[in-house]
This record gives sequence, C-alpha cells and structure tokens, in this order.
Amino acid sequence: MSDRPRLTSIAGVEEHTALNQLYLRLGYHAGIADDDVVYVARVDGDPVGLVRRARVCDVVMLRGMHIAPAYQRQGVGSRLLRAFAADLPPADCYCIPFAHLTRFYAQVGFAAIDESDAPECLRERVARYHAEGHSVLLMRRDPEPRAGAERETI
Repeated sequence: MSDRPRLTSIAGVEEHTALNQLYLRLGYHAGIADDDVVYVARVDGDPVGLVRRARVCDVVMLRGMHIAPAYQRQGVGSRLLRAFAADLPPADCYCIPFAHLTRFYAQVGFAAIDESDAPECLRERVARYHAEGHSVLLMRRDPEPRAGAERETI
C-alpha cells in the first residue's frame, strides 16, 4: 500500500477480463458486459476497487461497487462513487445496495424509493435478493443531484 489509490478514467473493454477476475476475487459474480462503463481505483497500477454503470431493463444502474478489503474505509469507495455520479447521463440512475449502505450512496444524491416507483424488472430483482436473505433496498438518483452533492472528475 505504498501509493494512495488513484482513479483512472473509464476502463477500456480490453481490461474487462482482468477486472472480472478482481470481481471474482472480491466475491462478485455478475461480471462486466461490453457496454458497461467501469471506473477503477488502482494502486501501483493494480486495480483495488471498481464500480460500473450498466443499462438494465432500459434504465441506468450503478452495479458492482467493490473495494479490496485492504483498501476499505480509506475513501476509495467514496471517490469511485463521486466519479461515477459526476459522469452520469441526464437520466434517473438506480442502485440496489445493502440496506446498511444507504448513507454511503446518499452522499451523491441516491435516495431510497418505494419499490412501486421502480421498473418492474428492478422490483423483481429486489424481491429475488430478499428471497435469498439479503437486506437490500432500492435507491434512485434523479438527473439533477441534490444541493450539496459533491462532484469529482476523473
């Protein structure tokens, strides 16, 4: 951990295979699609965290926010989240985080919503996660961030 993690610009498609390996090491199995936009934190050139923007059932979603354990609670996730939010297109963005992370995602304008206010495919996904025993909730970030939401560029 000699260097402070730095954000790169968006990872190229040629990096997706290596980044999928990081996801697997961190216990995430959904993978990266070719059209996903992936933000990466690196230390000495090695990826230590990532988050991706994906289109799911025709909506924009934050998916797969994961940080290597050695770099958690050091601001890496917050910096990735701010970079992700700063680069969002002008559309609603959804995420389905663990319930204990509500405040984390709120720092860039995500707010918990009633599931009835979300597309059917997201309601089904939340129901599946609940059936698997996960304590998750549905959050949405409106195109215009709330006052006080910080912007970070890459």
